[in-house]
Amino acid sequence: AELIKRSAWGKLAAWIASRTQELDLSAEPALCVEPKIDGMSVSLIYDGGKLIQAATRGDGLTGDLITAQVIASGAVPVEVAELGRFEVRGELYLPAAAFTALNQRLVAAGDKPLVNPRNGCAGLMKRKDPQALSGVGVRGFLYFIPPGQATCALPASQWERLAWLKAQGFA
Repeated sequence: AELIKRSAWGKLAAWIASRTQELDLSAEPALCVEPKIDGMSVSLIYDGGKLIQAATRGDGLTGDLITAQVIASGAVPVEVAELGRFEVRGELYLPAAAFTALNQRLVAAGDKPLVNPRNGCAGLMKRKDPQALSGVGVRGFLYFIPPGQATCALPASQWERLAWLKAQGFA
């Protein structure tokens, strides 16, 4: 029992119980726990069932357009079932195996290896030749739909939105 209390799940359960009591709630709040992916932040805009724009988040106001690179990478769906306009945000990243394989190819070609997967992914996505991204292994983890911008009906809860994104073809 003591091991369970000290585990991550035990600590989460204690936190939930404490917040429930502190906020005087009649029932435990519903939570949605998501993995943290340390990648390159990206914003995608879909309209008419097609990806029409991909951009880095940049400084929060201005980023780089990387639509061609994202399409060439195969990291996200180019077409979705939803025909309305919506934005989805998340991370582009290089899984460990893809990072290792890419570094092996770079070294074999006499080039310098990438320092880490996050910066390597960012560098790849800013390349001028998008076709070089095909088969590299960049993946997308998209999880956030900014409120108030979509022209389509969206589920109310984060859990339902994640299921909706999965139904659209997102990982």
